[in-house]
Amino acid sequence: MKIAFYHKLIIYKALAKRNYEKKGHKSVIRQCWECFILFLLKRIGPFYYLAAHMGAKEAGWSYILGFYSAKEYRKRVRQINSRLFHKISQNKAIEKALLTAYGIPTPRLIGHFHPVIGIASNGNTLRTAENIETLLANDGAQRISFKLSNGCHGSGFRAVEVFRGKNQIILRDMSDGKETNVSDFVDSLGECRNRGMIIEEYMVQHPDIAKFNSSSVNTLRVMVYRRQGEQAFCFGAFMRVGRVGVCKS
Repeated sequence: MKIAFYHKLIIYKALAKRNYEKKGHKSVIRQCWECFILFLLKRIGPFYYLAAHMGAKEAGWSYILGFYSAKEYRKRVRQINSRLFHKISQNKAIEKALLTAYGIPTPRLIGHFHPVIGIASNGNTLRTAENIETLLANDGAQRISFKLSNGCHGSGFRAVEVFRGKNQIILRDMSDGKETNVSDFVDSLGECRNRGMIIEEYMVQHPDIAKFNSSSVNTLRVMVYRRQGEQAFCFGAFMRVGRVGVCKS
């Protein structure tokens, strides 16, 4: 454990030095000191310090200490949002139903694959590889994606192209180009198939957004807040781009 901590210190120092070599950044000693104070007061680590560009010369203490710690963030979430709804966005089936109900476009749902409660959007059971093959034989989707019903950060995500032959359906993995039949593909899902997966038609993003990384679905995260009786306003936004070669949605 001591060795791992020492290695982290070396990494932090190297990153701080790299920052210092750029124009408009504080000295290495200053960055390390601010990292120490930030962790002492907020329990926010050095990597967040670097990611939020706190090492820039214009970043004062009001900016640095203005960030919420994980504990403060959870407390604020509980204040603003009812606890009854905290986990809705983690369940993709419920999330999709909610978005659809309010007319917000989402990729077409093909089904919920699960060994016990699996069901297709047409009402048929969707619990085995044979069920998936029958469903795809009668569905026109050319590309489909599999997502964990409860998951995040692209965990368990798979995207495949569908080729319909006379006797069987072949799936080509969009991340490595490997082709397999439906039964072998389902086996390759491992433990994910027991946790439940949402099957959707693969979403093709706009070419201008795809330029950032065509192997991932790149998204804009816009933060909006509305005080009671006032107009909603945007107080921040950022773009989330996946790693090159890692197919995520």
